[in-house]
Amino acid sequence: MPDMFKEAVISEEDVMCGTTASECQEESRSITDEAAERIIKYLINHKKIPADLPDSLVTSSRDAKALNGFPKHLIPSETECTECGQHAGLGDPQLVSSTANILTMTGVVKGISTYRKTCPNCSMVYRYQNWEDGIHNFNDHLLLSIHLCLVLRNALQTHTAVSRIIEMIEYTEGETFPNKDRILQAYLSFEGLSDHDYQYACISCGYHPAVVVMDLHKKGVFSMPVSEIPNPPQHYNGEVNARSFWEAVTMEVIIRGLYPPGCRNPFVVKPTYHNWSPWIGPQTRRSDILINTESEKVHLPDSNSDAEQILTEERLADEVLNLKLPEIRKLCSQCGIDNRGSKMDLVLRLRDKMASRVTYNKVFDKVWGAS
Repeated sequence: MPDMFKEAVISEEDVMCGTTASECQEESRSITDEAAERIIKYLINHKKIPADLPDSLVTSSRDAKALNGFPKHLIPSETECTECGQHAGLGDPQLVSSTANILTMTGVVKGISTYRKTCPNCSMVYRYQNWEDGIHNFNDHLLLSIHLCLVLRNALQTHTAVSRIIEMIEYTEGETFPNKDRILQAYLSFEGLSDHDYQYACISCGYHPAVVVMDLHKKGVFSMPVSEIPNPPQHYNGEVNARSFWEAVTMEVIIRGLYPPGCRNPFVVKPTYHNWSPWIGPQTRRSDILINTESEKVHLPDSNSDAEQILTEERLADEVLNLKLPEIRKLCSQCGIDNRGSKMDLVLRLRDKMASRVTYNKVFDKVWGAS
């Protein structure tokens, strides 16, 4: 049995996330890693939110605060255990919090009580997760109305940050919401539990275009030093299971609701060359096995070089941009590349040629010497 969560220091900001310090400390002792994994797998298999929600549900979720339509006591609907195979009756509901909050587009509904049930045979824990009530439960303390979740989704799809929407509601309603980062995590768990209907396709070629043109989306990536990424296994062939990888990412996002702020989360997906998958739609890809060739972009400098740093081709090209135009022209001439054109034209030509080890080494030596 895995060790229980280690105690964490709970800051005032964490308390504002919808969990009091005492509740957070108590919850950190009440669940194991194995139990958390069982809970999340059950939610993914049995509590998925449909892609097309009924209009009546969205409308009732929108108006529930004004009409006092949200239930005050949120109790799991399960009556028998589905995990141990004995269909044992679950124990009485156990109170988790009597001060939970439901966030809506028109403010906060306070004083909500949340409960859980436990199987007496296998100790499986069932938490409240009934989207049919127009509520998404994040961590039994912080809950979102389904309507608010859909608003946040539409905001992101129109390039509006979640924090901006929350600030707008706070200014309009004159209320203070919990920590915005925690609200973002709650919204992401809603998306993790949603059954998305992925329909992206070329209007002419359908799901199987002959050519796919991809570009870098810098707002959708994160910066990470190459030195922190372990090298792939010796005989790694670049294959990665896309389904397994993205299921692990989904589990990490959802399971944050079971781990109080500051507690260790053993389900974090750590970036590695051999455990990172591109996203290609299930209708477009031939199988779940995709190719990840990121490790091939990393080149080691010559052994006689004073450099101890490994630079990717993209990073090296960015460093070339810091050189002056005459230096870049000279570098192009040394590499046998046309040195006419703008600075960006020259950098792009160098980048295309850096697949060659000889060109890469020349560019590396020039950049390192000028850095």
